[in-house]
Amino acid sequence: MKINNDIFKSYKINILLYGDSASSYIIAQNIKKSPKCKKLYIFGKNKIVKNLGIPVDLDGNELVNFALKNNINLFICDSEINANGIISAFRKQGILTLGATKSWARLESSKEFGKIFASNFNIPIPKFEVCKNLGELNQKIKLFNYPLVIKNDGYAKGLGSYIVENAEDVMDALNKISIQNFKTTKSESSFKLIIEQYITGEELSDICIWNGTNLIPLCCIKDYKKISKNSKINTAGMGAYYSKWLIDENKQNLINDYHKKLETALLNLKAKFTGPIYSGLIFSNNQYHLLEYNMRFGTTESAIIFSNLNIDFVDFAINIATSTPFETIPFNENNPLITVALYPNGYPYDIKNTVIPKSIIDKFIQEDISVLFNKTRTQNTNYILEEGSCIYLVCKENKKSILYNIIESEPLFKNIVYRTDIGL
Repeated sequence: MKINNDIFKSYKINILLYGDSASSYIIAQNIKKSPKCKKLYIFGKNKIVKNLGIPVDLDGNELVNFALKNNINLFICDSEINANGIISAFRKQGILTLGATKSWARLESSKEFGKIFASNFNIPIPKFEVCKNLGELNQKIKLFNYPLVIKNDGYAKGLGSYIVENAEDVMDALNKISIQNFKTTKSESSFKLIIEQYITGEELSDICIWNGTNLIPLCCIKDYKKISKNSKINTAGMGAYYSKWLIDENKQNLINDYHKKLETALLNLKAKFTGPIYSGLIFSNNQYHLLEYNMRFGTTESAIIFSNLNIDFVDFAINIATSTPFETIPFNENNPLITVALYPNGYPYDIKNTVIPKSIIDKFIQEDISVLFNKTRTQNTNYILEEGSCIYLVCKENKKSILYNIIESEPLFKNIVYRTDIGL
């Protein structure tokens, strides 16, 4: 069905958001601020997110019919579920979408696919091998020098990447990765592990938007994936930092080269989707390498991205979904921000439910520190941190000391897991 762009010339539109994470929370907040949103419907499992709009409670397979019955003009998918083809189903009905189609979600859902895609267009990547069983891993690991990285090929909720320095580390990594289908004999299972050569350098998250015809760079953000500076385990995002001073002239030239190659690849392959492309880049010895892709707004990065957008969010989304070019890049580069993530006691492997009273959360809010909830449950006047949930605190860089002072002054937080070194 052909999309009728005329309805967006003078509009108040109905929007359906699918998402559960902190990025979904801040997307919903920004949609609600826009005078151009008529109704915001939200589908997902996170009640805190859903309550920012009109909650949708039905089977996910009924979403397209729901959208047609309720005159949804724009569907935003901020979930791993886009790998199941939900974006394509909406596009077939002529509904504007923001999110990757099933085929392009593979850049995130399969690291092997992402690496092959990059290498086909001369985007530098670390040396890697794919292993389908323990026998293959034992043979292929001999092709590498320690240290190296072992990764889950697919979605791993942030817990699928391990730096290994010796054979003992390898076994420890395998014990932590869910390897129920990773057998000692030949396996036809789709479960795969990636061995990747470890590269020492500075990692940055390069955030771009693909509008179907052009790649639109927004910013580069420093993402803290390790639970502590010297940890060998990459977890879900522990925090993020943005400042334009992260990028010097040499890095900018390397990033420009990467953008040119990525845009060429998307044009050559006629990528028919609109939405974010998050590229994990590492810079070392005046070179860059691509480490991985995310096809959603990263949870730790989202607050920074959307806090610095110089445009109404609905206008931003519609311009992307209709391939309308921006006159200038709609990002305020002069506002340095940090995000600090709070995880439950025992994270990541021995998680214990942790109760945080609303009164403590209010202390952050009173200091103009934004609080975002990622799959966080509420109970009376408390927030419950459990497996899969965390709280993100976001503030301007000059308020970082206030943020940490509140955390450190609360006895309740002594067992909370967080990084103490976010920012410069």
